Amino acid sequence: MKNENLLTLINVYKSQGSNVVLSGLSLTLDKGQCLGNASKNGSGKTTLLKIV
Repeated sequence: MKNENLLTLINVYKSQGSNVVLSGLSLTLDKGQCLGNASKNGSGKTTLLKIV
C-alpha cells in the first residue's frame, strides 16, 4: 500500500520583525497519522497552524 501524503512542509521559515519564529521546519504527514505539537510558550506552535 502506497503512503498518501496529506501534508508536506519543506524548510518553513517565518519571522516577526527581527524575531525568527520558525526556521528550517520540515515535516510530512501521511494519511492515518496523527501529529502532536507541544512545546514551551512562544515557540511558534500557533504560527505553524496559521501557516498550514
